[in-house]
Order: sequence, then C-alpha cells, then structure tokens
Amino acid sequence: MRIHFFTDYFRPEPPPPAHHIAERARIWAAAGHDVTVITNHPNYPEGKIYSGYSNQLSRLESRDGFEVLRVWTYVAHHKAKVGKLVDHASFCLSSIVQALRLPRPDVVVATSPHLFSGLAGAWYSRLRRCPFVLEVRDLWPDSVLPPKSLAYGVMKRIERHIYRAADAVSVLTPAFEKHVIDEGARRAVTIVGGADLRRFTPGKAPAKLRTELGLTDAFVVGYPGTLGTAHDTPLLLDAAERLKDSRVRFLLIGGGPFMRDIEKQAARRCPGMIVFVPTQPPEAMPDWWRAMDAGLVLLNKTKAMQTVIPSKMFECMATRKPVIFVGPRGAGSDVISSSGGGIVVDSEGPQQLETELRSLAGDETRYELLASHALRASAAYSRERQAEQTLDLFREVSQAGTS
Repeated sequence: MRIHFFTDYFRPEPPPPAHHIAERARIWAAAGHDVTVITNHPNYPEGKIYSGYSNQLSRLESRDGFEVLRVWTYVAHHKAKVGKLVDHASFCLSSIVQALRLPRPDVVVATSPHLFSGLAGAWYSRLRRCPFVLEVRDLWPDSVLPPKSLAYGVMKRIERHIYRAADAVSVLTPAFEKHVIDEGARRAVTIVGGADLRRFTPGKAPAKLRTELGLTDAFVVGYPGTLGTAHDTPLLLDAAERLKDSRVRFLLIGGGPFMRDIEKQAARRCPGMIVFVPTQPPEAMPDWWRAMDAGLVLLNKTKAMQTVIPSKMFECMATRKPVIFVGPRGAGSDVISSSGGGIVVDSEGPQQLETELRSLAGDETRYELLASHALRASAAYSRERQAEQTLDLFREVSQAGTS
C-alpha cells in the first residue's frame, strides 16, 4: 500500500505527533508499505529553520525505510498568532503542490493539529481521487479559541469541511467520537495512542543526568513537552512554592510559549524548585524518563480537556514511573484510575498536589505499587498496536474506495 501522510510537525521537532508519526511510518515501511510523510522544514517552536536545513521549495529525504518530503512554508514563531496562521495556510498550499509530483497513493492521511494540515489532505485526496483518513489529536478550534470569536467561526467551517471530506476520522479517545460525528464526519474510529516499547523500558539513567542538575537526592517529578494555554502552569508554580521544604523537585524538559515566563516566575517565587532543560532529541528521551521518579500531566480543568489522553503518559508508564495526572476527570484520568498506575489530582488549588507528592516521596511501598501497576498497564498501549490498528483502517477505506 502507498501511503501519503500530511503533518506540519515531524522529527526533529519536539511535539508528540512528530515522533508518533515517525514511529508508525517506520513500522509500516518495515511491513513492506510505501510511505511518504509530507511536512515542513523543521522550525517549531522558535520559528527558525533548524541547523542543517534550509527553507527550500522541496527536499526529499529517506529515513528508516520511508521517505520525507519537506516543503517550503512561511515560517513564524509559535507565539505570533497572525504569522502562525499564515504559516499553517502556506503549508496547506505548498504541501499539495509538491505532493502532486509523487506517484498516486492508495490512501491519504492527515493529522491535526492544525486544521490546515487536514485541509491539505482533504484537497489532495480529492485531486488524486483516493480515500482520505483524518487523524484528530486535539479538538480544534474548540480547545484553543473563544467560541464567540471571528476566528472560531472561520475555523469551525474548516473543521466541518474536513470531517465531511474524510472517509473515516481516527480519534485518540472515545470522547472525541461524538464530537466529530456531530460536526459532520461519516465515520469515527478510536485508536488510542501508545509508546514505542522497544525504546521506552525500565532501567537506570546515566547518573550525570541528575547529578549535573543538582537532583541526586531529590524526588524528581518530570514534565517533557511544550507548555501553553492548555496547561495549568499557575498551579505548578503554587505547588512548587509550597513544597520548598521537601525533597520534591520539578524537571521541565522542552519549550513552549509559556516556558520562559515560568522560568522567571520560578526564579522569583521558588528558586531551585523547578529545573529547566531545553528540548532533547527523541533518542535521549527514554533515559530522561528513567532519570525521573514520576511523570507529570498538567491540564487545565476545562470541559475540552476532559477528552484528552496525553501521549506522554504511556512513555512514563512504560519506563515504570507513576503518572501524576493533574487535570479534569475524563478520558485521561480514566486511564490512570483504571490501571492504578498513578495519582489523579483534580482539585482546583495546589493543596492536593502538594499533599500527594509529599506522601509519594516518603512512602516507598506506595510508590513501588503505583510504578509496578504503571509498567503492567503499558503493555496495552504499544506503538505497534496503534500502527497495526491504523493500517487496518487504511485497508478498509482503500478497499471500499476500490469497490
């Protein structure tokens, strides 16, 4: 099967979709499928083309058995709202033009966020007269824009157009299914994410990862990834301030629009409590997870966040670390509650988070129980399982299109 996959985030960029798509593309290619990922030249989140790349019209490269077609886009910083909109729109047009030079695919796939990636897949599939599968990772625009804003109205129309154009919509959580059907999708299928269990395994991290950061004797609660409007960063700072007399320390790995501001506030309010590390290469992340004592999920307690299952949970569980889930009760918290692989913190203030972390850092028996449950549950959330279920969906829509 020939698969063309549209995504505006791809390795070496840090957002989770960049790595999840690369891992599945490798699995599909190893199974004998012809896979091409259509993406941009890496620039997220700073809006600067990475060293070793240039923003040329197109560049075809091979990796792990599949091809990557990188296309020109207008490059803007993640925080530049208008600039980022132009960035996204330019990817839509540029990716279609360059992908038309490729052989005709059997199936076209596009992933959100953002919506313009999905729009590219929808239009391209119509031009090539082949089936189209849309992956929905976040409910744009509902999770990012005020409902009464002009931008929301425009994006809502784009969202509905994409859903109607798709032969099937793949979602990461059952809570998304009703939304996409209500907005016009013909079919919705839940395929929950996972972790690459070949790479994310229990073990000891290099000692220098903790010693060089002054965390040798600390109970390290880690958060890898970007931080933005969806995350409850005020609660994190409040809890860190209250935990100054404990051995708990927070480790934030990555960037995002709020990271520099959090670093300034932490230096003023709770110096030494939060350690900041820049975005790390994907091959280093298993060791960083092993260097932590627990992983942190940090979601705003909103209705939209009730539907989210953050993929970092599965990497955390696979390395035998409990998940500290801060957010509303919903799809994500259900994974933690049902597996017993962590703690759900759903109160509004920092008191519950403070209490739970003090308890966990001082109770080895409880810690070992949560960690063992996390590892056991991770077996149900492998990247191989996700890749095979996705491929089954591709086969279905491809055969339906042929018939």
